Amino acid sequence: MALYIYPLFSPGATFANEKKQYIDVKNHKMTTKPFQPAKPANRIFTLDFSTLCRCILLHACILLTVVNVRAQKTIRPTESISISGEIKKERTYTIADLLSLPALQLKDLVIYNHKGEIKDTLTGLMGIPLKSLFVASDFNVEQPKDLNEFYLVCIASDNYKVVFSWNEIFNSMTGDHVFLISHVKGQNMEQMPQRIACITTGDAISGRRYIKGLTRIEVKRVH
Repeated sequence: MALYIYPLFSPGATFANEKKQYIDVKNHKMTTKPFQPAKPANRIFTLDFSTLCRCILLHACILLTVVNVRAQKTIRPTESISISGEIKKERTYTIADLLSLPALQLKDLVIYNHKGEIKDTLTGLMGIPLKSLFVASDFNVEQPKDLNEFYLVCIASDNYKVVFSWNEIFNSMTGDHVFLISHVKGQNMEQMPQRIACITTGDAISGRRYIKGLTRIEVKRVH
C-alpha cells in the first residue's frame, strides 16, 4: 500500500513527465513514480472545435428565429373604417357599406417587401377606389388652395400607418391606384383574414403601402 503526499514538479518538465512523491508504507521508504493523469469519469462524448462552433451557430439561429416570430405583431381583423379629423362630416363605413360601393377588376399584384423580395401575389383582385369614400365628406377649407395643406393618415389595427397627401389622392394618377380590396384569391372582404385592406397598385415596392386591418383614416392639415 502507498500513501501519496504531493506532486513534485521539476522546472521545464511537461505535465506528462511530472513525478509524484509517495511513501511506500509496506517497505518503509519514500520513492517517486511518473504521474499519470486520471481519466475523466462518466465520459459520454467529445466535441472538436469545428463541431462546437456549428452547434453554437445553430443555437443562435434558432434563438433569432424565435425572437423574430415573437416580435411580429398580430393584425386584428377590422369590421368597419372611420373617417375623422379636418372634415365637415365624420363617417363610419361597415364592411357591408363598402361592399355596396362600385369595385373595379384589377390585375394580379405581386407584393414586394422593403428589400425587394417577393412576399405574396394577390390574384383575383378587385378594389374600391379609396377616394370614393370622401364623396360625402367635405374638407374644412375656406378656399380651394388650402387643400394643398391636407393629408390622410391611414391607420391599421396594429397601428401601422401610411400617409397620403390630398393631391396624391385627388389630384394625381396615384389616386387612381389606391384601393380598398373587396375581393382577393376567391374571398370577399368579409372572408379575408384582416377584413379591410388597402393597396396602392402603382407602387414599385408594393408592400410599403399595403395596409392590412385598416381601421380608420384621419384627415389632417399642416399648420
